[in-house]
Amino acid sequence: MKMEDVVLNYEKLKGHINESEKGRQLVLENLKEISADYRPNVIKGTKTFLDHSFKKLYQGMNFESPPEIDLNLLIKNNCVVFVPNHQSHADYIALAYALYTKLLSPVFIAGGINLNIFPVGFMFRSCGCFFIRRSFQNDVIYKLTLEAYLYYLLKSGYPVEFFFEGGRSRSGKLLPPKYGLFQMLLEAHKYLKEVDKVDRSLMFVPVSIVHEFLPELKSHLRELSGKKKVKENPLQLLNIFKMLNQNLGTIHIKIIKVIEFNKFNGSKEQLQKLAFDCFRIVGSGMVVTPISLLALILLGEPTGALTYEQIIKKSEQIIEYCQNLNLPLADSLKRGLFEEPIRKALENLKNKKQVKLIENQKLGRTFYSIEDHARIELLYYKNTILHHFLVPCFINTIWLNIFQGNIKTVSDLKRAFLKQRKKLKYEFYLPTIKELLYKSFDVVSYGINRKIRSLEECLSLSSKELYNLGDKVGIFSRAFSYIYEAYYIAALAIKHLVHEQFTKTTFLKITEEVFEMEKAHGRLIKYKESLSLSLVNSSLEYFLNQKVLGQMEDKYFVLSPESGAGAVKLEEIIEDFALDLSELLTFNFRLTKKNPA
Repeated sequence: MKMEDVVLNYEKLKGHINESEKGRQLVLENLKEISADYRPNVIKGTKTFLDHSFKKLYQGMNFESPPEIDLNLLIKNNCVVFVPNHQSHADYIALAYALYTKLLSPVFIAGGINLNIFPVGFMFRSCGCFFIRRSFQNDVIYKLTLEAYLYYLLKSGYPVEFFFEGGRSRSGKLLPPKYGLFQMLLEAHKYLKEVDKVDRSLMFVPVSIVHEFLPELKSHLRELSGKKKVKENPLQLLNIFKMLNQNLGTIHIKIIKVIEFNKFNGSKEQLQKLAFDCFRIVGSGMVVTPISLLALILLGEPTGALTYEQIIKKSEQIIEYCQNLNLPLADSLKRGLFEEPIRKALENLKNKKQVKLIENQKLGRTFYSIEDHARIELLYYKNTILHHFLVPCFINTIWLNIFQGNIKTVSDLKRAFLKQRKKLKYEFYLPTIKELLYKSFDVVSYGINRKIRSLEECLSLSSKELYNLGDKVGIFSRAFSYIYEAYYIAALAIKHLVHEQFTKTTFLKITEEVFEMEKAHGRLIKYKESLSLSLVNSSLEYFLNQKVLGQMEDKYFVLSPESGAGAVKLEEIIEDFALDLSELLTFNFRLTKKNPA
């Protein structure tokens, strides 16, 4: 079965080139640009090299897959597509190495055409990487050539892999899925079943990848600060191999479940559901590591300083929460002897000059504090797991409102959840209201040590049960404060621009000025990481959605009361975020005061 013949005979493609020689040559040129050139000797040699190198590069590779999923059998009987998240260029090597070691067969990986640079492009292509242009929306022949190539891979029984985010996450948070390759694979498989009469299911395997230390972190952060992405070049890509001199801790690769897909009806809704199902499964498998756990703890302390004993106590609380709510933990944190990996991680951060020791002579105690320049770096690791703690974040705010008498009825409670959910809508892909409520019942049940099944039961908790709940989830009270700060700052910046149209560049400049002024006052703004380009962009989306802002081409403006909420709603939002921040800062103090014991 010759690849060129299979591609040229793909019915949708044939209809566009009309068997013309010019069209045929264009397809073959596109195919040469796209297709992998799998060479068994190259991949075997690469594996031998990596067998030795990975021991230097990583302390370990933790590949987790449920015992009921036999990957070799899955590939033998189905068309299989691996769908991982994307943090680093090292993902290409690490996941391909892990899968080849486990499967002993090639996996054909979609990579950006920017990686096709000599000499690493040759190596990638020889190991099963096929290259895709960043943009080809208006090039129908190219798009159909790619779809036909995917059809060839499925028809040949080769597993395919692509990064559903379309690029590396610069913030640590998962990016929304891109639909292009999902759609092409669905179309190719549909053709395989309907025309070729091949009775093999299309199986999507979401894969969660977490690096304990990210090799390209500094370049990611430069881009987050607004600087342009540096175009890949041979020297830059060869840095992948320079990483072999580093120690990047453990890489965690986790498979949770498989999605079977058999009948594509061509609808946008069906396509989006599949993409976001993969997205959610990957998110649920993002492992809590010693570094991300420390980042969550240290960044959540406004004073920025904690003793070793305090860090260990908070670690124990979070680990207990994760175990009870079935959140994924690194093996080193599961065994009950978590102190040693936490101590090593702290030492590692200290050696990297990301954390410093502060000796307090009067108290005779030593504190760990994040270096100011490292806050943004550690935020990346915190962001990889932050979505796991959305529900306790909401519960913390609602807990305060119940005590203050602001929430008295089931309707009040539902509105409170909806209100908190809206505030983070543009930062995370959030559960539905129904899902959110059911997850909340699980968290409340854990907090009070008895099963809760309804909102009515939540409102009837005793004072002692409310205290116990606050005690269990209060550790997450400040986890999202930097996001609330960012939106509060953005609201104040808009207030300064209420009488004029402004561009995103102007808005960023005013936001930076407001941030510096508010942080100097020290009243509500505590976190350096609350100012970033990604947060500025998402806050603009939030204010557009809230009908505070309108947009015309590249200009923004505050809506008039007649056309939207405008300045009136803006004042309410400023007051609301200020109240949230004030309450979250004093949460633990109030918790102690409310202790009925």
